[in-house]
Amino acid sequence: MRMRRGIAIALALVVVLLLAVAILYGVRGLSIDRCLDAGGAWDEHAARCVFAKP
Repeated sequence: MRMRRGIAIALALVVVLLLAVAILYGVRGLSIDRCLDAGGAWDEHAARCVFAKP
């Protein structure tokens, strides 16, 4: 009984961590997409949107 509970807790922790990673990548992807849709260029090194100066 104790062993099953430990496995369930470990599995739940793994699921939560995977979800957190997926959300972080999703937010980053949406930021890049918004930048490109607005006509900017994504600077990978600085992790920010860059617009050409007129």
